[in-house]
Amino acid sequence: MTNPEVEARWAATLAAVSQDLSGAEHVTVRVPGWQPADLDTGLYWLRMQIYEGFQVGWLIERDEEGAMLWLKGWEDEWDGGEPEWDAVKAIPMIPPTPASG
Repeated sequence: MTNPEVEARWAATLAAVSQDLSGAEHVTVRVPGWQPADLDTGLYWLRMQIYEGFQVGWLIERDEEGAMLWLKGWEDEWDGGEPEWDAVKAIPMIPPTPASG
């Protein structure tokens, strides 16, 4: 069962991020602690944060190669409020898992 308020929050967030990214041909997404990801993966992470009740934020940096979409999520009562972007960007990436085979 879905919650209409959560669905509305996700729809508004998706519309805002899409508007902010308009015109970007190539988008790389940075989720705290993750290796760089594609847009679909980043939007999935953002959606899950919203569905789990977290606050979310995004920052877009553009250059000649496209756009970098930085994402963050937090819980006000547990995390002490919204983290600064410098702190989010400083979170180390987890190394990729080697392919087995």
